[in-house]
Amino acid sequence: MEVRWQTEDGYCGGSRPQYITIASSEIESHMSDDDLERFLEDIVQDDFEQRVSFCIRNREQVLMWMRECRDAIKSEEDSQ
Repeated sequence: MEVRWQTEDGYCGGSRPQYITIASSEIESHMSDDDLERFLEDIVQDDFEQRVSFCIRNREQVLMWMRECRDAIKSEEDSQ
């Protein structure tokens, strides 16, 4: 069975559905409804972690600002 999922990040537009397939052989007879739901969520979570990553677009600017903040705090602490 094909599962269609997408990220819910609160931003409008740009939704891109993702797909993963669950084989019937992965379902076990002893699984309760709760087990099935957890299994589905685990499969989607694993797929999400495999596919989604982040990219910091302004890394150097942020790091420069963070260093300035740190140095200002350090300077203030040293003057006390």
